[in-house]
Amino acid sequence: MIEKDRYIPIRIQKNHALLKRIAKNHSKRLMVESDQTRRLAGYKGEQAIDFHLSKLPEKEHMILHDLRLSNGKHFFQIDTLILNPAFALILEVKNYGGTLYFDPDFNQLIQTNSKGEVKGFPNPIEQARVQSSEMKKWLLKRNINIPIEFFIVISKPSTILKTAPGNAKMLQKVLHVQFLLKSIEKIKASHKKEVLSPKDMKKISRFLLKEHTPKQFDILKHYEISISDIQTGLSAKLALSIQ
Repeated sequence: MIEKDRYIPIRIQKNHALLKRIAKNHSKRLMVESDQTRRLAGYKGEQAIDFHLSKLPEKEHMILHDLRLSNGKHFFQIDTLILNPAFALILEVKNYGGTLYFDPDFNQLIQTNSKGEVKGFPNPIEQARVQSSEMKKWLLKRNINIPIEFFIVISKPSTILKTAPGNAKMLQKVLHVQFLLKSIEKIKASHKKEVLSPKDMKKISRFLLKEHTPKQFDILKHYEISISDIQTGLSAKLALSIQ
């Protein structure tokens, strides 16, 4: 059962509005377009898992997308959280193509695309471990103690995954989207003790929905664009600039 649906992120919406309202030759336009392309790809990747998640038994699972929660001093974000009577599962979705090399020596992800261009990214496995730790703390503060698992889901089936010899264990948490349901079944097999009742799961879902805090974002300030550069009426200028 979907408790929190997935919506087009506000950052994408604001980028879209901004691109419609700044000049074609504006000095920051390419920067906005580049950011928009990257974010749209990420959102498309997140959507790619929805078809597979729709096949999960609704009575056993609660699904919440795009959570942003506070642990007091800072916020943490989760692409998708699945609640089950026996465990919670965090899904971090990546829409990367080409070849992905998980470098154990420098703890980073290296992507080589079809053009041979190489890019480095933070290790998503470590990112998901941090998210799991933060989620664990968040739940324990509310006297909820359940096992928490995570997967890095690669949304493009053609993406090639590699790592160093002898380091294959690193990729146990990384999977292509078409294997998501099978991997969830394996987790179920390893967590057979149910610790949450349907009432408990609903209670946790209410906590999460209540404490979800969307990020406030002033897009004009971020790109250092003057409101006088916006080619539209006052109401639209305010919509772009408000927190």
